[in-house]
Amino acid sequence: MRTTSRPLLMGGIMGIMMLGMVHIALTGQSDLGVAAVAVFLGAHVISVLLLLTAAFCAARLAPSFRARLDRRPRPGLRHLAIMATGATIVFLATHLLWHGSA
Repeated sequence: MRTTSRPLLMGGIMGIMMLGMVHIALTGQSDLGVAAVAVFLGAHVISVLLLLTAAFCAARLAPSFRARLDRRPRPGLRHLAIMATGATIVFLATHLLWHGSA
């Protein structure tokens, strides 16, 4: 249950956050909306680059670090799909509740 509920909850939180940032950016209520989306996307790009760099270092340059990384759990495609599902459900439900079905 924990392996499904935690990514679903985190995806739901991500959906609300993205809905807020995209709404502010699209409606032009504030320049902060564009900056918030840029920071959010930039943080994810930087995180992926750091993880890829760590994996490269572990595999090629530091065998002792590789052993430590091997003990860490890695999210798979199932985890990402559950997060995306949670984000989509909460995003759509919130949007429909806020604006109605029309």
